[in-house]
This record gives sequence, C-alpha cells and structure tokens, in this order.
Amino acid sequence: MAPKYKVWLVDDLPRNLEAFRTNHGDDFAIETFSKTSAVLQRIHNKEYPDALLCDIFFYDTIAEAEKAEAKVAELAAKLRKTAIDIGVHDQSHAPASF
Repeated sequence: MAPKYKVWLVDDLPRNLEAFRTNHGDDFAIETFSKTSAVLQRIHNKEYPDALLCDIFFYDTIAEAEKAEAKVAELAAKLRKTAIDIGVHDQSHAPASF
C-alpha cells in the first residue's frame, strides 16, 4: 500500500476538525490543530505536511465561532430561498465556462 499524503488542518472549531478526520482519515494521514501557533512551531522545527488546510476566520472562543457560523448558515439559507423565489437556483443561468 502506498503511503498516505500528510494533511494538516487548522480550525478553531473542534467539530470541524473531527468531521474532517472522520471523512478523510482513511485516505490521508491527518493531523489537526486548533491553534495556528502549533502549526508554526512544527514548521519552525522543519516539519512539513504535503498539504496544509487552514480555516480563514479564527475567533477568541468556540462560542463566538459557533455564533458566527450559525449566522452565516442563516444568511445562506435566505439567499438560497431568494434564488428559488426568483427562479435562478439552477445552473441554467450560469455563464458559459471558458
């Protein structure tokens, strides 16, 4: 069996880290980090993954992060409903690919 690619994921929400490990752990050697400082220390020590995936927004607390994600999900649902209401929810209105 070929060795698995080493993938590091950085995210401040534990459920995202666990979900990624659960969904992709059979295919990749996954390490997860909740703090960017831990990743930077590993890189400083000359340790490198094959791929580094990093969440864009980090909050001071998990509660703040969960609140922000809930608000984004709420707004996304409203946007989906609006797209359905005005009839642009399918790909028939998408621009032609290049």
